[in-house]
Amino acid sequence: MYEFSYRNGGVGMAGIRLPSRFRLPDIKLPNFITKNGTIAGTGATRDFDGGGVIYRLRDKELKPEDFSGMTLWLDGSAGLLVAGGGSIFFTGLDQRLLVPWLFNPGIFGNLLFASATALVILGGDSEGLIDGPSFGLMIGHISYDGGYTE
Repeated sequence: MYEFSYRNGGVGMAGIRLPSRFRLPDIKLPNFITKNGTIAGTGATRDFDGGGVIYRLRDKELKPEDFSGMTLWLDGSAGLLVAGGGSIFFTGLDQRLLVPWLFNPGIFGNLLFASATALVILGGDSEGLIDGPSFGLMIGHISYDGGYTE
């Protein structure tokens, strides 16, 4: 077993909220923090159910270090306090192609995704301030921390 760290940032979008009788009460924040003054979020620990698959995108066998580096992460979830969700992300992307891809995804998209070492698909449970579907696109970095210890 191996241990990894993940840091990210990105944009997200909440979908349709549940009808008001099922909805969580709004937590109001100042408008300079959020557009409509509300906040939502979820999280999970290692104790939550989850799983996934890894697809190798190169001919060589994957090593833990192949997951390190820049990643693009697509995430979606839905629920009421307890959520189910899924994520898809590419690992080991060439960081030099990130800025050109942001300004011209049509030209640099193929180069960026061709540099990926693996495609990871995850699914699992989480809990938090959620009362409907949500979606996020994140750019992040994965670091290999060594063998897993309890």
